[in-house]
Amino acid sequence: MRHQLLLLIGSALLLTACGTGLSSTTPYWDQTFGTRARATLAMQIAHPQVPSQDPVAGMDGKQAQAAYERYQKPGNGAVAAAPAGMLQGAGTNK
Repeated sequence: MRHQLLLLIGSALLLTACGTGLSSTTPYWDQTFGTRARATLAMQIAHPQVPSQDPVAGMDGKQAQAAYERYQKPGNGAVAAAPAGMLQGAGTNK
């Protein structure tokens, strides 16, 4: 019983000490919350003052479709063979 009472008193003192220490830093944390995230986001913008003349820079539809079709087309069937030295002993349990 005495051990439980001492544990309870010690816990109460510890919580009181933690509470007083955090109350002084909370206003600072509240003032600066999110500033680093906003600064990092701002650094990712290359030229924030330059207005964009072309909002969608890239290919037009015909060029994009042709590139997609070339990508989807299988090769001419000529697959480069692996050098013989690379496969020696591959798949064997030695």
